[in-house]
Amino acid sequence: MLTSRALETERKTGFSAASSFEELDSALALLKSASSWLALYNDTVFEDDLSDVLAHLSKTKGGGLKAMWLSWTDTAVKAAKRRVTELRKGSNVALPQAWKELTDVQSLRQRWEKLSGGASVPFSYPGLDELEKANASALRETRELEKIVGKSSWGKAQLRKADNPD
Repeated sequence: MLTSRALETERKTGFSAASSFEELDSALALLKSASSWLALYNDTVFEDDLSDVLAHLSKTKGGGLKAMWLSWTDTAVKAAKRRVTELRKGSNVALPQAWKELTDVQSLRQRWEKLSGGASVPFSYPGLDELEKANASALRETRELEKIVGKSSWGKAQLRKADNPD
């Protein structure tokens, strides 16, 4: 069950094959994070080059009067704020918070690109719940087996072998 879910995820996301439970957990965390950001932001947040927006927002990351003043007087900061509002599905956010969020989004995008080899951009994966359930079930069974057999560190076991022993 877990292997088939993992293979489906690899096919749809372009992620490299997870060889252990730890690697699968890392991929699951990435998928969850992408879904969380996409609940707040439009899909284009992962497709657009936001380096200019981040550069202009970085002037405001300290917050306070400086950020407020720049949001009123600096045309580049005002444009960056408008772009963030568009990306956030029309919702406003303080400029320092916008800088932090977009920095986190860019970090997630880079991790996704590394795991997928550039085959896809972050998206809300529809099979996430089923994959999480299959992973939790396999981990639970693995821990039970550890108790019976007495061997530890099975969380590092090869997934293909753990799910399909030959």
